[in-house]
Amino acid sequence: MIRVFKNRSYNFAIERIKKLFDDYHVSYEILTPTRLKREYILHILKISDNGFEQIMVSKMKGKKLYDQVFGDEDIEKFTVNEMIDILLNNPRLIKTPIIFDDTKLLVGYDPDGVRLFLPRVRQRHFKVQQEGRAK
Repeated sequence: MIRVFKNRSYNFAIERIKKLFDDYHVSYEILTPTRLKREYILHILKISDNGFEQIMVSKMKGKKLYDQVFGDEDIEKFTVNEMIDILLNNPRLIKTPIIFDDTKLLVGYDPDGVRLFLPRVRQRHFKVQQEGRAK
C-alpha cells in the first residue's frame, strides 16, 4: 500500500499526487498527523538514505519551531525513540509530502519521483504524456 503523509489541510502537491494516483487507479492512503504512527516513522527511517535528516524540516527553515521544540538541546543527543516521540508530538517538523511503500520513499514533491510509485506500464504512459505536454 502506498502511503502519503501530509501535515496541512490543503497542499497543492498533495492534490497533484492524489489526482495522479486516482487517474492511474493506484491505491493509496493519506496520512494526517493524527493518523501517523510510530511504525510508519520507523519504516520511513529504514528505507531512507539519510534518516531523520531526510525527513525533517531543515533547522534554517524551521528555526522558530526548532527553538520551541528543542531549545538549546543538541538533537544529536536524542535516541531514535525520543526523536520519533518528538516527531509524533510535533508533526510540523516533518517535511511533506512524504510518499512511501514497502521499498520506496519520496520526500517532497517531484513529478518524476512520484512516477516510481506507478506500475511499470503506467510509468511509460505517464512519461509519454509528460513528453507530449513539454512540446
